[in-house]
Amino acid sequence: MWFYRCDVGTTVKIIREPPYKEYGVCIGDIGVITYVAGTHKCSVYIPNKMNPHQDEDREYGNCGDFWIPFDCLEKYDFKVNDRVIIVRDQSKNKGKVGTVVKTGLRYYGNKIGVLLDDYEHRENTKYDAVLAPQSIRLIDFNEIEGMEVRNMKLTGYDKVAVIELGGKNYYFALYDWNVEAGDNVLVTGNKSIFKVKDVINKDEAKEKYSNDITAEVMCKVDLSLYETRVENRKKAEELRKKMDQKIAEMDEMNKYVVYAEKNPELAKMLEEYRELV
Repeated sequence: MWFYRCDVGTTVKIIREPPYKEYGVCIGDIGVITYVAGTHKCSVYIPNKMNPHQDEDREYGNCGDFWIPFDCLEKYDFKVNDRVIIVRDQSKNKGKVGTVVKTGLRYYGNKIGVLLDDYEHRENTKYDAVLAPQSIRLIDFNEIEGMEVRNMKLTGYDKVAVIELGGKNYYFALYDWNVEAGDNVLVTGNKSIFKVKDVINKDEAKEKYSNDITAEVMCKVDLSLYETRVENRKKAEELRKKMDQKIAEMDEMNKYVVYAEKNPELAKMLEEYRELV
């Protein structure tokens, strides 16, 4: 399989239903391999998504990365107009964002030409950097938009929402006082919907979490209509099963009635049966 020939840093696409569906990982997600194990799995970093079962030993992938089986992945081939960030480069370009303008540069060993944002382009320059696929990864608009503020300390809040993932509590700044325990919310850094375990004050959060809070609750999500539809579907399915059972019982009894009309002895036994039940 191609995974055995890939280096750490290879961009991959999820092509089969992976683990961690409850944390928003799904078919079509694109990430970067951070470690290749000998257990037919590799550690994959997926932007804007975090594995709550974090491995503190960074030798085997970064904290928050996902362990995905090989057969759920395929190598991603960069395309022209892909938006990328440089993650590995000896020059000062590391961390810069740009657009793929050329692929398969054979003269450079099938590398990729990238036109960088906010770069003083020379006249007639086709690309500012020529990079190996392992040196870049895809980046989306939401990630670019939040890069400058994602790790900044948040201020101006008094309440903190507690969300439990994988048996561990995570803390999010709460600016909406209408959010309560049990509510469904969207949070920064993740596209999934989570349920609030508890709402505590800022001082209590400091006692339980010593680091700066850099993520927040974006908004409350009203799932009441959806949950009602799901509950109604369950009730309808249970009712259908009960109706099927009644019909089966009636069909069974009708079988005896039909044959009893043709057999006096069976009719007598059926009458006796009805008296007993």
